[in-house]
Amino acid sequence: MLNAFSCIRKLNIMLIGFLIFSIIPTDFAAASSVSPTESFIINNLYNPNQTIATRLTNATSSSDPDTAGGREALSESLGLWMKYALSKNDKNLFDTSYQLLNSYFTTSQGSVYWKLSSDGTSHVTTNAMIDDHIIIESLYTAFEQWKSPEYKTTADKLSNTSKTHNMLNGYFVDYYDFNSLYTVDNITLSYIVPSALNQMLKYQQLDKATVTKNINLLKSLPTDNSFFPKSYVAKTKKYIYDNQINMIDQVYIALHRAENGVSSPALYTLLKTDFYKHNQLVSGYDRLSKSPNLNAECPGLYGLTILYALEAGDQHFAVDLYNRMIMLRVSDQTSPYYGGYVFDNDSYSFNNLYALVGEQTLINLGLVY
Repeated sequence: MLNAFSCIRKLNIMLIGFLIFSIIPTDFAAASSVSPTESFIINNLYNPNQTIATRLTNATSSSDPDTAGGREALSESLGLWMKYALSKNDKNLFDTSYQLLNSYFTTSQGSVYWKLSSDGTSHVTTNAMIDDHIIIESLYTAFEQWKSPEYKTTADKLSNTSKTHNMLNGYFVDYYDFNSLYTVDNITLSYIVPSALNQMLKYQQLDKATVTKNINLLKSLPTDNSFFPKSYVAKTKKYIYDNQINMIDQVYIALHRAENGVSSPALYTLLKTDFYKHNQLVSGYDRLSKSPNLNAECPGLYGLTILYALEAGDQHFAVDLYNRMIMLRVSDQTSPYYGGYVFDNDSYSFNNLYALVGEQTLINLGLVY
């Protein structure tokens, strides 16, 4: 049995570890209006420049431009922090991220570095499409929420860059290199964010045909033994399945489908049935046998699945997921890691951020306090 497992989420060229737990500290307390997880992130994951580190530990950051680690900061974390600030209507917190976007993450051409060193410098020349789109959606939403025109101006600039360089055969693909202008032909299906595409359509950055084509790809996915394919190759029009299923990818896809009115009953039933059967969310399956192959837990998966359950109208399941999720976070108020999803003195930004987004969504609905 693994005590901790670095689950892999690939942004094509990148490797993001996020910690999974099998040793569980107890914390049954309901969420307060200010989550201790927010304080944990600020106190423990902030770099001196306020970018969010990938990991709690000061492990050596990767020299590989395709992977991330240590105190390196990700555009993924920036986008999720923006989503959280919007959810709790915290303009000051949002503006912190907005300034970081402009100061460190964005090139003069409107490209977004997918990772930075802890000091804010970047040694990569590639973006990550899903993160760009989450940032774009957050900026447009912030413009609507707080009426600050600079958010829309920045979103328009990033949208224009994305549609210019991140598309192949009418599809948004995973990444491009903004030095060579090379565009990959792979589409990781969990990276299609319809709500972001619809925002770009609303503000006339995309046409209806392009948005429909990309969203229809997500809506019309085949399945194999209840599981969606991992990716689609734009040039060959072929789907690619993983033999070892990462449920983060699957729940992302199902959530984005649900947001567009398309259910995924087989996957939802599997998630829910196995949660109550095992008293935890299963993080991975063997595709062919449909058997769980990880007996550990991932807080980030809980946060995502909470959002999915709420989108499916299943509030009871969402609250049960939350109550299990907070068992994974540090409950000792005297600990410097209080409120964090920490194992063996280490923690990952993805876990804390998605757990926090899921929690805040429940708070907004009055389902936890």
